[in-house]
Amino acid sequence: MKNRLPCYKGFLTNLTEEAHKLNCLGWSTNFTKEKGIVFDTAEATGISITVDPNLVVVDIDSTRWELPWGCILPPTMKERSPRGWHLFYNTEIPLGTQIKKWPNIDLLGGLENYSSPQFYAQDKGKKDNRDFPPWERHVLCSPTPGYSLVYPDKFPNRKEITQAPSWLVEAAKEGMAPEKAKPEVILF
Repeated sequence: MKNRLPCYKGFLTNLTEEAHKLNCLGWSTNFTKEKGIVFDTAEATGISITVDPNLVVVDIDSTRWELPWGCILPPTMKERSPRGWHLFYNTEIPLGTQIKKWPNIDLLGGLENYSSPQFYAQDKGKKDNRDFPPWERHVLCSPTPGYSLVYPDKFPNRKEITQAPSWLVEAAKEGMAPEKAKPEVILF
């Protein structure tokens, strides 16, 4: 038997192992560089979770935030981010994204929509959001530098995520494009 030399398990190997663990738990993952998805793993500096249509992430971007009066968020998978928190909830209906739904709080859903074109236009110096690149529908997660799982102690199975409270689903639906109106029939 040959002697084996010890090998260095670098950061990329750790990212690959963590992404594999998440995939085995039912999560869809991506390799990232900064906040963008990369396909060359040699460039990767982190991993992210794909926000599928039946997942909504409450993205809190501040240590000072508040929800509308009387609204309570039940315990769920929670990650610390560099600017705040990510709380993950299951939904029975697909939801879209709403940036700045409340001060310092974004709702990130798996449907490709933008509920705040004025925000994007102002932020990017454009007249409207037609030229804004589509949101990649992913949220950075640990072990990406700056992100850490807070609750529970280890990543849960994707199917075990807490169901979103009804008030959150209704609030997320408010900013979605309305369904096509049914034609009104007028009888004389």
